[in-house]
Amino acid sequence: MNTFSSLRRLGYYLKPYKFKFILVMFLVIATVGFNTALPYVTGLPTTEISRNLSNGDPINFDYIKQTVIAIIVIGVGYGGSRLAAGLLMTGVVQSAMKDLREDISHKINRLPVSYFDTRQQGNVFSRVTNDVDVVSGALQQSLVQLVNAFLSIVLSVSMMFYINVYMALAAIIMIPASYFISRFIISRSQKYFNGMQNALGEMNGFVQEHMTGFNVTKLFGQEKATAENFKEVNRSVKN
Repeated sequence: MNTFSSLRRLGYYLKPYKFKFILVMFLVIATVGFNTALPYVTGLPTTEISRNLSNGDPINFDYIKQTVIAIIVIGVGYGGSRLAAGLLMTGVVQSAMKDLREDISHKINRLPVSYFDTRQQGNVFSRVTNDVDVVSGALQQSLVQLVNAFLSIVLSVSMMFYINVYMALAAIIMIPASYFISRFIISRSQKYFNGMQNALGEMNGFVQEHMTGFNVTKLFGQEKATAENFKEVNRSVKN
């Protein structure tokens, strides 16, 4: 299954909570807006003081007071919108993962016995626990971060062009290089991530089978061989 098919299937579980999800996206947009505006507004008092001193004028405390209030409001807005987005997204993801686990449970109950005879039980267990946790973490963290990063780039570039065109052009030159570096890292790390998940499934299967069959292992004196096999499985997870 490719990435887009997986995203479509995940979207099916997010659909019942689409209104909360849309609200999260609006809060993320607000967070990025506050975060982008904060450095610009923070520099206004310093700019005003420098301008007053260079012109020999008295310091405009009224203007500085207004900008300080604006900085506080923007800071509170940034923190509040970020916190609210995180809490709402956590609720949406956990509800969606609950539905996913229920569907997995129903699917497992419909599978024939032959399916379990040809697979390690721990590997099946790992799909219900570890794999779902990975999906949950990806939705809860990576999705919001992806939207946040995209909007941050767009708004930051706009603000940079507003402040200084030449500095903005110099910074934009680095974007293609960053993109290709990130793509290179992802293409190389994906196989290791898949290997780690497979190794975790194998280890869970090994532990589950030998813990439930401990009496048999003890009866035939296979404790040492089992320990060596576990070290090998554990080493594959580590590597």
